[in-house]
Amino acid sequence: MKNVPRFLFMLIFCSTLVSCTQGKDKIMSDYLEKPEEVHIFTVPANSLAREVIDSRPPIIRGFPFISTQPVTNNKGKFPPEFYTLALKEFRSESLQQVDFWSLKKNPNLYDVIYIKPMLLGEFKVKGKNLLENIAYTYNISADQLIILDNWVQNGGILWIESAIYISLYDYKFNKFSDKELESFLTKLNGMSLYDRKLNVHMLRAKKTDDIHVEGISQEIVASASGTFGDIREINEKIRTLLLEQSDYIGIYLSVAATPIIKNGDKVYASYVESGKGKVITLPPFDFVKTSHDGELFRLTLLSWALNNNK
Repeated sequence: MKNVPRFLFMLIFCSTLVSCTQGKDKIMSDYLEKPEEVHIFTVPANSLAREVIDSRPPIIRGFPFISTQPVTNNKGKFPPEFYTLALKEFRSESLQQVDFWSLKKNPNLYDVIYIKPMLLGEFKVKGKNLLENIAYTYNISADQLIILDNWVQNGGILWIESAIYISLYDYKFNKFSDKELESFLTKLNGMSLYDRKLNVHMLRAKKTDDIHVEGISQEIVASASGTFGDIREINEKIRTLLLEQSDYIGIYLSVAATPIIKNGDKVYASYVESGKGKVITLPPFDFVKTSHDGELFRLTLLSWALNNNK
């Protein structure tokens, strides 16, 4: 290479570079000119997650207070026509989400206000009035509670799924000895709801270790009082109800007024009238299992309440 003239070396190098560059350009040109293979897949619109149509009856989609369990996968026990006939349209809201100041201006804002069960760690005891204690628990003021009471008086339905659970995971549990539990039950027995005493009973599960229990599944054969007979005539009779408890202790409350569901000497569900309205107490019966009548019970009970206000 030392003997090759500089200009000749440059000529050879440039020719090689041009040849290589032209070769690459040709490959890229061939690649770009080659028709692209496009695969088209046809996907039905109703198979897309956002396009899936919820075919469940509206009552099933819009009945959030029937249990602590999620309503998401509940398809209902009956054909769609049943729900259309069983219950008229209604407006409901959780006590925690109620717009009290709008309710004061418009008493027809809601047909039903509901209260779900709670854990012991959530429940705050301030006095002997159950509703005042619940209001205190949810940071509802005395003025807002007056609005709620006036709403009931004017025909509102206050629906209370009245249970207090003690879970092994509850942060208050470790502070609760059997003596303290008895003291808490005594306090509950001394409380009232709309000037009526409370029926209180407790179910205790068996502990398998420090963090697990054997769940309780109690079947209740419905034995309604005479005043509840007209509700059963709306649809078929309520036969059995299922009370399931996955927590260690379940404390169930009902107002000592007109019984709805009794089993022996225990009142599980009841109601008290206040003005034109009603306050209904019931435990969170299972509503998904079609071998029991938890769903039908709630539907007939709510239909009766909505259609029998004074």
